[in-house]
Amino acid sequence: MSKPRVLVVYYSRSGVTARVARSLAARLGADVEKIVDRSDRSGPSGFVRSLIDALLERPAKINAVKHAPSAYELVVIATPVWAHRLAAPMNAWLKAYGAALPSSAFLCTLGGRGAELALEKMVQICGRRPVAHCKIDSHDIRRGIDPLLLDVFAEKLTRKLEYVHVPERMY
Repeated sequence: MSKPRVLVVYYSRSGVTARVARSLAARLGADVEKIVDRSDRSGPSGFVRSLIDALLERPAKINAVKHAPSAYELVVIATPVWAHRLAAPMNAWLKAYGAALPSSAFLCTLGGRGAELALEKMVQICGRRPVAHCKIDSHDIRRGIDPLLLDVFAEKLTRKLEYVHVPERMY
Protein backbone atom coordinates (compact mmCIF):
# COMPACT_ATOMS: atom_id res chain seq x y z
CA MET A 1 0.00 0.00 0.00
CA SER A 2 1.46 3.37 -1.01
CA LYS A 3 1.46 6.36 1.27
CA PRO A 4 -0.91 9.25 0.62
CA ARG A 5 0.83 11.78 -1.56
CA VAL A 6 -0.82 15.04 -0.48
CA LEU A 7 -1.87 16.54 2.84
CA VAL A 8 -3.91 19.73 3.10
CA VAL A 9 -3.33 21.47 6.44
CA TYR A 10 -5.60 24.36 7.32
CA TYR A 11 -6.66 26.74 10.05
CA SER A 12 -9.97 28.55 9.84
CA ARG A 13 -11.55 30.93 12.33
CA SER A 14 -14.69 31.76 10.37
CA GLY A 15 -15.10 28.66 8.21
CA VAL A 16 -14.11 30.20 4.87
CA THR A 17 -10.61 28.71 4.80
CA ALA A 18 -12.00 25.38 5.99
CA ARG A 19 -14.45 25.25 3.08
CA VAL A 20 -11.78 26.18 0.54
CA ALA A 21 -9.20 23.75 1.98
CA ARG A 22 -11.62 20.82 2.03
CA SER A 23 -12.70 21.60 -1.51
CA LEU A 24 -9.07 21.62 -2.67
CA ALA A 25 -8.38 18.36 -0.79
CA ALA A 26 -11.31 16.71 -2.58
CA ARG A 27 -9.92 17.82 -5.94
CA LEU A 28 -6.50 16.39 -5.07
CA GLY A 29 -7.65 13.24 -3.28
CA ALA A 30 -5.66 14.50 -0.30
CA ASP A 31 -5.76 13.84 3.42
CA VAL A 32 -6.86 16.79 5.57
CA GLU A 33 -5.43 18.11 8.82
CA LYS A 34 -7.36 20.78 10.73
CA ILE A 35 -5.23 22.90 13.04
CA VAL A 36 -7.04 23.19 16.36
CA ASP A 37 -6.32 26.39 18.28
CA ARG A 38 -6.61 26.15 22.05
CA SER A 39 -7.68 29.81 22.32
CA ASP A 40 -11.27 30.92 21.97
CA ARG A 41 -11.27 33.19 18.93
CA SER A 42 -15.05 33.39 18.55
CA GLY A 43 -17.03 36.60 18.55
CA PRO A 44 -15.80 40.20 18.49
CA SER A 45 -13.28 39.76 21.32
CA GLY A 46 -11.83 36.69 19.59
CA PHE A 47 -11.54 38.66 16.36
CA VAL A 48 -9.64 41.45 18.12
CA ARG A 49 -7.39 38.93 19.89
CA SER A 50 -6.69 37.28 16.52
CA LEU A 51 -5.66 40.60 14.96
CA ILE A 52 -3.37 41.47 17.87
CA ASP A 53 -1.75 38.02 17.81
CA ALA A 54 -1.17 38.33 14.06
CA LEU A 55 0.28 41.85 14.29
CA LEU A 56 2.63 40.81 17.09
CA GLU A 57 3.41 37.52 15.27
CA ARG A 58 2.54 35.69 18.46
CA PRO A 59 2.13 31.94 17.75
CA ALA A 60 -0.97 30.35 19.23
CA LYS A 61 -1.10 27.19 21.32
CA ILE A 62 -2.35 24.41 19.06
CA ASN A 63 -3.19 20.74 19.49
CA ALA A 64 -0.89 17.97 18.28
CA VAL A 65 -1.23 16.83 14.67
CA LYS A 66 -2.97 13.64 13.58
CA HIS A 67 -1.02 13.30 10.32
CA ALA A 68 2.79 13.50 10.22
CA PRO A 69 3.52 16.13 7.54
CA SER A 70 6.89 14.55 6.73
CA ALA A 71 5.09 11.40 5.53
CA TYR A 72 3.71 13.22 2.48
CA GLU A 73 5.22 14.21 -0.83
CA LEU A 74 3.38 17.55 -0.81
CA VAL A 75 1.79 19.52 2.01
CA VAL A 76 -0.64 22.29 1.05
CA ILE A 77 -0.87 24.91 3.78
CA ALA A 78 -4.14 26.87 3.81
CA THR A 79 -4.46 29.89 6.06
CA PRO A 80 -6.50 33.04 6.45
CA VAL A 81 -4.65 36.35 6.33
CA TRP A 82 -5.21 38.57 9.35
CA ALA A 83 -4.14 42.24 9.12
CA HIS A 84 -1.73 41.44 6.25
CA ARG A 85 -0.17 38.75 8.46
CA LEU A 86 -0.13 35.01 8.89
CA ALA A 87 -2.88 33.71 11.22
CA ALA A 88 -1.39 32.95 14.65
CA PRO A 89 -2.37 29.22 14.71
CA MET A 90 -0.75 28.71 11.30
CA ASN A 91 2.31 30.60 12.49
CA ALA A 92 2.61 28.09 15.36
CA TRP A 93 2.09 25.08 13.05
CA LEU A 94 4.70 26.28 10.57
CA LYS A 95 7.24 26.94 13.31
CA ALA A 96 6.70 23.38 14.55
CA TYR A 97 6.64 21.54 11.18
CA GLY A 98 7.58 23.91 8.34
CA ALA A 99 11.30 23.19 8.17
CA ALA A 100 10.70 19.43 7.85
CA LEU A 101 8.23 19.60 4.95
CA PRO A 102 9.40 17.70 1.87
CA SER A 103 7.56 20.02 -0.50
CA SER A 104 4.84 22.62 0.09
CA ALA A 105 2.23 24.79 -1.56
CA PHE A 106 0.48 27.77 0.01
CA LEU A 107 -3.17 28.83 -0.12
CA CYS A 108 -4.31 32.10 1.44
CA THR A 109 -7.84 33.34 1.96
CA LEU A 110 -8.35 37.00 2.72
CA GLY A 111 -10.85 39.80 2.90
CA GLY A 112 -8.93 42.20 0.68
CA ARG A 113 -5.19 42.66 0.45
CA GLY A 114 -2.17 41.47 2.36
CA ALA A 115 -1.45 37.99 1.06
CA GLU A 116 2.07 38.91 -0.09
CA LEU A 117 3.31 39.59 3.46
CA ALA A 118 1.72 36.39 4.76
CA LEU A 119 3.19 34.33 1.90
CA GLU A 120 6.66 35.77 2.49
CA LYS A 121 6.41 34.96 6.20
CA MET A 122 5.49 31.38 5.30
CA VAL A 123 8.56 31.15 3.04
CA GLN A 124 10.73 32.61 5.80
CA ILE A 125 9.51 30.10 8.39
CA CYS A 126 9.75 27.08 6.04
CA GLY A 127 13.13 28.13 4.69
CA ARG A 128 12.14 27.64 1.04
CA ARG A 129 9.64 28.68 -1.58
CA PRO A 130 6.49 26.66 -2.26
CA VAL A 131 6.00 24.78 -5.53
CA ALA A 132 2.90 26.95 -6.07
CA HIS A 133 0.63 29.36 -4.26
CA CYS A 134 -2.93 30.61 -4.57
CA LYS A 135 -4.77 33.62 -3.15
CA ILE A 136 -8.55 33.69 -2.86
CA ASP A 137 -10.13 36.88 -1.62
CA SER A 138 -13.65 37.83 -0.65
CA HIS A 139 -14.24 39.38 -4.11
CA ASP A 140 -13.43 36.03 -5.75
CA ILE A 141 -15.91 34.29 -3.46
CA ARG A 142 -18.66 36.89 -4.02
CA ARG A 143 -18.18 36.64 -7.80
CA GLY A 144 -18.28 32.84 -7.55
CA ILE A 145 -14.90 32.27 -9.18
CA ASP A 146 -13.23 30.59 -6.19
CA PRO A 147 -14.05 27.09 -7.57
CA LEU A 148 -12.34 28.03 -10.85
CA LEU A 149 -9.27 29.30 -8.98
CA LEU A 150 -9.16 26.04 -7.00
CA ASP A 151 -9.44 24.02 -10.23
CA VAL A 152 -6.44 25.87 -11.70
CA PHE A 153 -4.46 25.52 -8.46
CA ALA A 154 -5.25 21.79 -8.18
CA GLU A 155 -4.22 21.22 -11.79
CA LYS A 156 -0.94 23.04 -11.22
CA LEU A 157 -0.24 20.96 -8.10
CA THR A 158 -1.09 17.74 -9.94
CA ARG A 159 1.40 18.63 -12.68
CA LYS A 160 4.06 19.46 -10.06
CA LEU A 161 3.48 16.10 -8.35
CA GLU A 162 4.12 14.29 -11.62
CA TYR A 163 7.65 15.69 -11.58
CA VAL A 164 8.18 15.03 -7.87
CA HIS A 165 7.03 11.41 -8.06
CA VAL A 166 9.07 9.48 -10.63
CA PRO A 167 7.98 5.82 -10.68
CA GLU A 168 10.64 3.16 -10.27
CA ARG A 169 11.52 1.35 -13.47
CA MET A 170 12.22 -2.30 -13.93
CA TYR A 171 15.44 -2.99 -15.84
